[in-house]
Amino acid sequence: MNFYFFIQLAQNLDNFESFTTYKLLDQPRTGGLKSDNIFEFLNDNDIQITQDQLDYTFRALDEDSSNIFRALFWLKQLALKEQYYLR
Repeated sequence: MNFYFFIQLAQNLDNFESFTTYKLLDQPRTGGLKSDNIFEFLNDNDIQITQDQLDYTFRALDEDSSNIFRALFWLKQLALKEQYYLR
């Protein structure tokens, strides 16, 4: 699983809005997502993922190796994805 597949899953939520979805995933309000938050999101949406896949996806999301995926990176990646589709 890569970041873009993860985003596609998020966008399939009925009420997808980028920052709202991020806040939904960040239930503990830590200002960043941990791999557990991503795992819970996938599990809640009946998506099976192995620990290796989760680790790989999270490493791709964690740009500064802080073990936290920040909202700014989330929004930046969404903007890049939308820009790609507008071409």
